[in-house]
Amino acid sequence: MNTEWSRPGNHAPLLRAALGLATLSLAATTLSADTIVEAISGEPFGVAHVTISLDPTLDRSVVHTNGYRVESDSDRVFYPAITSRRVLGLLRDLVGTRDPGGTSAVTAWFLFKGNEPFDVTIRAPKPHTIRVVPHDQSLRHRRLLERWWRHYSNSAAAQRRNGDYSPVVETYLTSMLSNRLHLNSDRAVASRKSSLESDLLRLLFNTESLRIDAMRDTMLSRSSTGNELHPLPSGLLWPEDERVIDVPDSSIEQIARYVPNDWLYVRFGSFDNYLWLSNLAEQNGGDLSRMLTLRGHDALVSTKMQLQLGLRETTLSKLLGGQVVADMAVVGKDMYMREGAAIGVLFEAKNPLLMKELKKQRQIAIEQFGDADVKVETILINGVEVSLASSPDNRMRSFFASRDDFHLVTNCRVMVEQFLSDGKRLSDSPDFRRARLYNPANANGVKQPRETAFVFLSKAFLRNLLGPHYQVELRRRLNSVSEMELIQLAQLAASAEGYGIAPADHLSQLDLLPSNFGQRHDGSKLEFRGDKPFDSVRGARGFFLPIPDVVVSNVNSAELSTLQQIEQFQATRWNDMDAVSVFVRRESAGEGLERIAFAAKLDTFSPIKYGTVASVIGPPQPMRIVQPEQNVITAQVSLQGGDVLPSTGAHIVFLGMRDEPVEISLGRGRLQQTLAVLRTAPAYLGAWPRPGLLDLLPIGRIVVEEANAFERLPLGLWRWTSNEFSVVAFDQDALTKSVGDLSVEEREEAAQLHVHVGDLVNSKLNKWFRTLSYQRAFETSTGNTRFLSTLSQQLRVPPADARATAERILDIRLTCPLEGEYSTEKVHGATYWTSSAWSKPHGRMPDDFDTPLANWFRGLDVTGVVGENELELHGSLEIKRVNNSTKLPVFDFFRGGK
Repeated sequence: MNTEWSRPGNHAPLLRAALGLATLSLAATTLSADTIVEAISGEPFGVAHVTISLDPTLDRSVVHTNGYRVESDSDRVFYPAITSRRVLGLLRDLVGTRDPGGTSAVTAWFLFKGNEPFDVTIRAPKPHTIRVVPHDQSLRHRRLLERWWRHYSNSAAAQRRNGDYSPVVETYLTSMLSNRLHLNSDRAVASRKSSLESDLLRLLFNTESLRIDAMRDTMLSRSSTGNELHPLPSGLLWPEDERVIDVPDSSIEQIARYVPNDWLYVRFGSFDNYLWLSNLAEQNGGDLSRMLTLRGHDALVSTKMQLQLGLRETTLSKLLGGQVVADMAVVGKDMYMREGAAIGVLFEAKNPLLMKELKKQRQIAIEQFGDADVKVETILINGVEVSLASSPDNRMRSFFASRDDFHLVTNCRVMVEQFLSDGKRLSDSPDFRRARLYNPANANGVKQPRETAFVFLSKAFLRNLLGPHYQVELRRRLNSVSEMELIQLAQLAASAEGYGIAPADHLSQLDLLPSNFGQRHDGSKLEFRGDKPFDSVRGARGFFLPIPDVVVSNVNSAELSTLQQIEQFQATRWNDMDAVSVFVRRESAGEGLERIAFAAKLDTFSPIKYGTVASVIGPPQPMRIVQPEQNVITAQVSLQGGDVLPSTGAHIVFLGMRDEPVEISLGRGRLQQTLAVLRTAPAYLGAWPRPGLLDLLPIGRIVVEEANAFERLPLGLWRWTSNEFSVVAFDQDALTKSVGDLSVEEREEAAQLHVHVGDLVNSKLNKWFRTLSYQRAFETSTGNTRFLSTLSQQLRVPPADARATAERILDIRLTCPLEGEYSTEKVHGATYWTSSAWSKPHGRMPDDFDTPLANWFRGLDVTGVVGENELELHGSLEIKRVNNSTKLPVFDFFRGGK
């Protein structure tokens, strides 16, 4: 810009004067061309923002892994939020300082106490100290407070999206501050409405979102309270199962005759089969979920279950298990491992040595428990002597009961009562007998060995989860856990604001907790044992009293209303449950490989229960889309318009990914990463014989015709069309190479779904998948350190104590998904968190990094069929052969539950 106007010394002083007058009118102070300060005092907090400019060439990797810091030596700064932007060279010209390359501007928004001037330091990570002089402008205060809140709540929402941990800190702070300062709650959260069906599914699966909703409801005083009590309703009268099929008794295993019909049933058939599955998990990170993704925390479920049940490995259990165990099954009334499930193990003995060994394991576990409060006693249940080892907080709760040659170890008294009674058995249940008649191990008339593992969730089991007792107690559990987390966070907030450690009623007076906090009508209350919260009825978190053992006699009006809505919904939509059966059989697949054949089935499947999702499933299709042989991934699904596009008929949507080397460089930020993934993937998405639901993609059409039936679309997409096919892709080269090999052929088997995934580990796309996995793991790893920094920044937890505090509040162990060790380091005089696994520069993938899949995955084929009354998935999975190690605890099957 070569004009008189742009030269410093001509009109620039006039501009600076004009800008100065404008900012003064808003009570803002421009300390320099790079620093702007505005501070308005008020009660209970003043509000301020400070903008500084940063040199973009400086290394700020620690900001990416830990965030910015906002500090005050006088401890007057609270609840900061950071926004950043680019300031162009032209704007800097206008204020008289030339920098054509531009710079980074960072604004710190924060609350403060007092009216006197003070210094604030922004660490980025180099410290920048600015003098803040508060002004008294009451009209301006509210507007500025609302601007701070917009940035603060947006920052909290971003942290919730990017973390791999429960966002309890962000949820507490935004809920507490919105109540306390009379501000609108998080708009993104407040605008989200869920249906009763969605809430039921979230409750059944104990999802994280429901747990956060429970915390928010408690903070907003919306949790189920009230003094008017009503008897617990009896619940819906479920229909009788009339589809009785004559099944030979020889098809029913003996152990099923000792399992009540409303129990979860995971049968291994032999100790060796269980050992194989445990080894598979152990050799791939310790649990089955870690075989797919690298997590940033461990909920310690396996450790807790072993501790509570008193099962410990011995030389005999590791080496001679198969000689004393004829059959075994994991059984339970539910699968809520995180808070404490009603769970157990049922053994069938080959000889009396098994009973001696189980008693020996329990005795060793009791001795190693290290708690003088553990009590071992013999009690009578149904007239039978049962051994019980227990502690007051339920960290140990182990019943040992025997009947004939079968031995049950469980944490649930009701399960013992059922086991020792003569009630309905799984072996007599029509849905179980149908599942046993359908044994895919004998498919195609070829007799195969019995399955390696068999999972069965009966109608009665699922109905019980939807019954009034479970529905009420599940919600009460959620509220109890929420209160445990909230009171610890409120105590930290009180300490950070200078009030010290305070009891719950005082925290409510300070508006750090709602006024009705801790008010319950079920006779339970929140207590502390040391620094850990404790439920007076349910016990310690993670070791809650099993739901069947909790007495639920009465409900308040809010709970009764919810139960009535659930019953109405069940009567009209979910008038019965679909039994679930899963069969798994392993076999050799060549040198160093194993093939796992599997089949999963929903019995009495009714699409109407599953709403819009089920409505778009098309009819079974005998037609298969033939795709290029070079593809490492192919898939197709039969769809129809359903409730989404009722006028759209049946069609096939297919996907393909070519096995070609691809370079990928992922930036920071999920949007940039998503775009990088899509644009570099040598993949395409198509439909036959009409576009169908493909038209729902938000890509529109630009009328710019290209040769050979190719056309450009927004977002860098390409589309190719013919008389039969419509195909889109980001990679035009992959699209061009693939469309010529597309064709359709008819096959004997009609199905809605076909998926084939080749050996990704030895494919040319291996580096592409490794890069994706590493980027995800790195972001998860840094998400943990940002969380620890959030505790220090927002609640003033000393950095050295942040990890222990986080793990105590969340009841988890934070782990680096890159297998590094977290530690602290000093940068510019401040303490930050780092991991030994982070390379330099941050985010660059080490040459020796591998995905979790690389340890075991070698191929997958899946076929899905939705019939008139059932849904079935079957296929095979090729894996790297499992090493038959015996170094296993009995309950590693449960490790790592969320």
